[in-house]
Amino acid sequence: PLLIKTSEDITNKPSKLVILSSCAASQMWMTKGDPEIFFDDMNWQKEGKKYSRLDAYQQSKLANYLHAMEVSRRYDSSKLMAFSIHPGWVRTNLNRHMNP
Repeated sequence: PLLIKTSEDITNKPSKLVILSSCAASQMWMTKGDPEIFFDDMNWQKEGKKYSRLDAYQQSKLANYLHAMEVSRRYDSSKLMAFSIHPGWVRTNLNRHMNP
């Protein structure tokens, strides 16, 4: 991957992959049991399954966390470091787009 090549050829330091997620992903287990992603029904089209914006959002954010974990598992941290963060817990101006 390009990030590994950059680490090896240019910076000689680990590249960083930052993936935005949300604390909403961690709230799934509090209300519905173990968190899960419905890979067999990504478009919420199975009969009897009601679409939920919150559930869909939570699943997408869980996927972001899992992506960062898998990158960390696959690549040596001296070459590539992956992080998944909730932007609300990082000092940013992102909340300026939120409704009051």
